[in-house]
Amino acid sequence: MESQAYYTTWEDYVKEHPEIANENYHADIMQAYEDGLYKFIIGLLI
Repeated sequence: MESQAYYTTWEDYVKEHPEIANENYHADIMQAYEDGLYKFIIGLLI
C-alpha cells in the first residue's frame, strides 16, 4: 500500500499504519513536535 503525503487526522494515519496502533503515541505530542520542527526549518531558510 502506498502512503499518503499528508493525513487529515491521526486516526487516518493509524488506519494506514496499523503497526503503531497499539503503541503509546499521542497525536497532540506528535503535532507539537512537527510544528516545532517546521518552524525551525522555515527559520533556517528565512
